[in-house]
Amino acid sequence: MSKKEKNLPEPQISTGTVLKVIKERPEFARWAAENLDHPISKAFGEAIVDAVMEEPAKFGLAILNRKKRK
Repeated sequence: MSKKEKNLPEPQISTGTVLKVIKERPEFARWAAENLDHPISKAFGEAIVDAVMEEPAKFGLAILNRKKRK
């Protein structure tokens, strides 16, 4: 990570965006899990926690639907 990236504020990611990413872009979710030092990855991780707390049923369905497609 460059010095410039370290000084950037973490972006805010909505619950809806998290659900959409899990459903439509699982490769990004995997990237975020592997690159925890990146600001976007940290924000995505925090947004996942918020999604589970706010809408556990929708989050669970997104995970179950993803597993069925494998």
